[in-house]
Amino acid sequence: MNECIENTNEDYKLLDINKYNLINNTNFNNNNDILQHFYKNKTKLVYSNIDDLLPEDFDVSEYIALNSELNCFTSLNAKLHYINYGINRNLPYKIDINKLPEDFDVSVYKELHFDLKNFTDLQAKSHYINFGIYGNIPYKLDINKLPEDFDVSVYKELNFDLINLTDLQANIHYINYGIKENRSYKIDTNKLPEDFDVSVYKELNSDLNNFTDLQAKIYYINCGIKENREYKIDTNKLPKDFDVSLYKKLHFDLNNFTDLQAKLHYITCGINRNLPYKIDTNKLPKDFDVSLYKKLHFDLNNLTDLQAKSHYITYGINGNIPYKIDTNKLPKDFDVSLYKKLNFDLNNLTDLQAKIQYINFGINENRLYKIDRNKLPKDFDVLVYKDINKLNNLTDLQAKSHYITYGINGNLPYKIDTNKLPKDFDVSVYKQLNSDLNNLTDLQAKIQYINFGINENRLYKIDRNKLPKDFDVLVYKDINKLNNLTDLQAKSHYITYGINGNLPYKIDTNKLPKDFDVSVYKQLNSDLQNLSDLYAKFHYVNCGINENRPYKIDRNKLPKDFDVLVYKNIHKLNNLTDLQAKSHYITYGINGNLPYKIDTNNQI
Repeated sequence: MNECIENTNEDYKLLDINKYNLINNTNFNNNNDILQHFYKNKTKLVYSNIDDLLPEDFDVSEYIALNSELNCFTSLNAKLHYINYGINRNLPYKIDINKLPEDFDVSVYKELHFDLKNFTDLQAKSHYINFGIYGNIPYKLDINKLPEDFDVSVYKELNFDLINLTDLQANIHYINYGIKENRSYKIDTNKLPEDFDVSVYKELNSDLNNFTDLQAKIYYINCGIKENREYKIDTNKLPKDFDVSLYKKLHFDLNNFTDLQAKLHYITCGINRNLPYKIDTNKLPKDFDVSLYKKLHFDLNNLTDLQAKSHYITYGINGNIPYKIDTNKLPKDFDVSLYKKLNFDLNNLTDLQAKIQYINFGINENRLYKIDRNKLPKDFDVLVYKDINKLNNLTDLQAKSHYITYGINGNLPYKIDTNKLPKDFDVSVYKQLNSDLNNLTDLQAKIQYINFGINENRLYKIDRNKLPKDFDVLVYKDINKLNNLTDLQAKSHYITYGINGNLPYKIDTNKLPKDFDVSVYKQLNSDLQNLSDLYAKFHYVNCGINENRPYKIDRNKLPKDFDVLVYKNIHKLNNLTDLQAKSHYITYGINGNLPYKIDTNNQI
């Protein structure tokens, strides 16, 4: 039976039949009769007190705990269950703790019997009382079966398959299985040397770093002895003046070694390989400068000063490796910053490196280290030289050097013959008049004029005598669609093309009516709307007069009650301006008798 399925009818078994009969003057003998009477007459049911039906020492929580099938029951349901089923089935509702041995340990009992692992403590106690006593099931460890020198932690370490067991489980395991399987439970410390230090052993053997001390000892006994592993340092093999920190610094591959490991390294490898462990400063020249030595040899830059000194003693002396620069090879007037500027491929060198470069290579390469100003012409213009010869990426100093080295032999130009320039030559005017020269510098433009412009008969100025006194440059540009030209270029254009082409350069304003309004003229003539005001005036003088184009509105011709909005609306002329609509009426509407207003008198 699934006891967790509650039956609502169970409650009725608590009905108090005597009290119900007394209250209702009935004489029923069972619940069913009472319930029928209750439903028919709508009386009140009378229940017994549930606790009166339970034993005095009944503990509902123990009852649930002792009967696992009731785990999902409420206290009330559990009580009902006991009354309805538990009494008849003699289910336990409490623990008789007097039946438990005084040394009974429920956790040990559960550990001893894996099938009880998921039992509550109460259930386990009940299990012992109900089954364990009669079955003579063990409830405690027989510690007499454990050897006096038994160490459970050692036992687990020695038997890797037991590492996840609790100490109690491991003890039980030894008694139940370990004795029969002859499992090891201790280490034979007699196999460890008297001077064995496990921390030293682990440090000397880095592959054992993650081992516990116990595991390391076990490893030494089982494997380390056979592998002849080091477990101590024979300090007698170390020189009296041995400094481990100095030894590590001298050999950067040992930087990550502990002091102990470094000492072992020296004993094991350093002695045989004659590795230095100290610096014999007596072997260093008095004028030895370690920073200079490192700078002289790029491959040593990553060494510490100590390592560099050691390098010189070990290799430099025998190899005759330079440790200083021979300043006697440098000219007295040698200026390193000037040398670097004159040789721009050396710009990234330090001053020291540049001096070394000069001594080792520059002398043989005949590199310049100064400027012989006597070789420069008195009228030498460095800016002109750089500009003419497209050397603007050079410094002035480098350009002067370039002239001395290449320019003299190559007969490169270094100045402008200003005598070839007209006295009234204006370079800005020249560049404006010749738009293909706009991107040249003033200097380049002057050179261009001397070398090419003279022969090409290029304009360099405006002959203002050729311009009419009434010449209007803005009118000229507007009328002839030359607005992309500067005023100066437009004037030049007139002299070069306009005179012979008889191009217009002004407007005869005498031909314009006194009441001429250019904006009205453009509005009245929609084909002229995109013209400038100036050009529209020009159009009227040259074309509009002959074409009899309107330039104003004769308002006297408009009726006094003329309504321009009505006129535009009636005749679908909304695309016209008011001014154009008035002109349209005068031109077409009067003769055509077109309506221009609404006769409101005829409206109903």
